[in-house]
Amino acid sequence: MVAHVLRLRFSLDPLIAEAKRRARRRRVQLVMMACVLVAAAAAATIAFTPIGLVATGHGYAGPYVPGGMFRGVGGPMPMQEVGGTVSTVSVASSSDAWAVGSIAWHWDGHAWRNVPLPRVSAANLWAVAADRADDAWAVGARGNGNLTRSMALVEHWDGAHWRVASLPRLPASYLFGISTAGPRSAWAVGGTFARNRAGRFVSSMSRPLLLHWDGRSWHEQSLPWASPGLVLDTVVATGPSSVWAIASGQQDSGRPVVMEYWNGVSWRAAPSPFGAKDPFGGFSATAWDDAWAVGAYGQGGNEVTKFSHALAAHWNGHRWQMTPLPNPQSNDNSFALMSVTAARPDYVIALGEMQSLTMQGNNGVSATGPVSYFLRWNGQNWQVMPGTTPPIYEGFPAVSAGRDGSAWMVGNCQQDDFLVRLTADGWVTAPHPIDAHWAPGRGTPHGLPSCSPQG
Repeated sequence: MVAHVLRLRFSLDPLIAEAKRRARRRRVQLVMMACVLVAAAAAATIAFTPIGLVATGHGYAGPYVPGGMFRGVGGPMPMQEVGGTVSTVSVASSSDAWAVGSIAWHWDGHAWRNVPLPRVSAANLWAVAADRADDAWAVGARGNGNLTRSMALVEHWDGAHWRVASLPRLPASYLFGISTAGPRSAWAVGGTFARNRAGRFVSSMSRPLLLHWDGRSWHEQSLPWASPGLVLDTVVATGPSSVWAIASGQQDSGRPVVMEYWNGVSWRAAPSPFGAKDPFGGFSATAWDDAWAVGAYGQGGNEVTKFSHALAAHWNGHRWQMTPLPNPQSNDNSFALMSVTAARPDYVIALGEMQSLTMQGNNGVSATGPVSYFLRWNGQNWQVMPGTTPPIYEGFPAVSAGRDGSAWMVGNCQQDDFLVRLTADGWVTAPHPIDAHWAPGRGTPHGLPSCSPQG
């Protein structure tokens, strides 16, 4: 069974690469590799990896098979793609959810629809937080993914339009996380970045950035525990004066995970939930004494290319406690948890990824690929949730749940974003608006492949 590359975040490199990828997808003149479609009977020798399906032998151009896309080996073709992509999701209720990236989709309880974003040059939105129908925030940066030339970007949904918010004067900066606790309290985290005299990005010159919305304006917050090289990537507000700020190891300076909690008066530090060499996948919380962290057990350190055991730990206000996890399949596959969302103390959903056999080629070579799975914490134990998703191709899959039990997951499989909804029967792929298409005159007879129904 072919091992695949661990995509949990260790350094700023994935952030830089992902930001650049989003910027590239927004350019009308984007030159792309041809999307070769494979049938189950394909004779190609392929190796599935978390960054896609990479052909290692002769390519086979057959009819489209959902979940069977890979990059062809015949050389690049002058294709042009226009449109956009979504990469993160936030759920306020069963009738109010947002998925954003370079475009924005809104769920109204019946269907997803496109909603125009402000015309901001080279904008990339990294995170979204939906509070209610007339209040949502999205953050990222403008600047084509170049950290040392980007400027933090915050956009607000007022029930009718998305508008760019006014921010305090900042140096080169990027926002990676956003969380709300009502209309008068929102928090955004990220980092500020600088170049050395040679003009190159230096991670040790990065600084953590925390912004707060008080109902009238955004203000930068002082961080007494800030240190050079530290970048915040996750924020969870559990109340107007209750917020977690996390640096999950995205910086490449080798420092451990940093977890800080603001109680409205002072900061309190919490220890890292896992070992120093265990990849950190995600964090969520409902209070100071109720938080979850997920990830994987690292075999040999952060530079290793595989993992074996998923990890989930609960914070009770005093210490982290590891929780037993069920095996989604009765085999010896490798597992990792990539994201977690805590809507209530008895309603937590974790999004995982496992290595799974997917096809056997005519030449006898087995191929494996990343497959998503879901776990739910019911207040006492974790349970495997039914349902399936397309294979994750690139980026970081995200999951979000509302207090009313609604939940959505967003991912990307080659050239198509997909959305998966939690229903009474489990997780089901849902239709979504058209997010991208080949430019007129440069497309293919079959159009752009889709991993899910498009509305």
